[in-house]
Amino acid sequence: MLIFVQVVVFNEIDFLGAYDPLIAILFLLLYPVNSDQFSFLIVSFFFGLSLDLFLMSGGVQACSFLVAAFTRPTILRFTFGVSYDYHDINIRESSVPQQLNALGLLVLCHHTIMYSLIAFSWSRFLWIIERTLVNGIFTIVICFMLFYLIKKNGK
Repeated sequence: MLIFVQVVVFNEIDFLGAYDPLIAILFLLLYPVNSDQFSFLIVSFFFGLSLDLFLMSGGVQACSFLVAAFTRPTILRFTFGVSYDYHDINIRESSVPQQLNALGLLVLCHHTIMYSLIAFSWSRFLWIIERTLVNGIFTIVICFMLFYLIKKNGK
């Protein structure tokens, strides 16, 4: 469902003519915490690859989602502390600062990898930083609003 909404709706939004929110990153946040890490990496890769097929982005999304999925346990452990180790967290019922922290770090990781692969040049370092920050903030705001719509509807 996230892939469909991303491709049909959110890829058509151009904030300031160049920035598209990537709401598909909610997949990384909402995936069950107590699942097998290897399975999560495989599913994340194919999720990103599916986005690549629809967006014609040549594997950038697959790589970015895979790296973000790989770093997700560290991000969640940093955000939720010991509760993560016991799989005693529910992201939907956690505090707003914890949700924003987890989402922000996942977006930062994903967007840094994605824009670095797109630019693939040290000479475009400032472009990478600018795109990561502006599009990251735009993505976090949109994702957080959608997260609360999903949470409110109980889906």
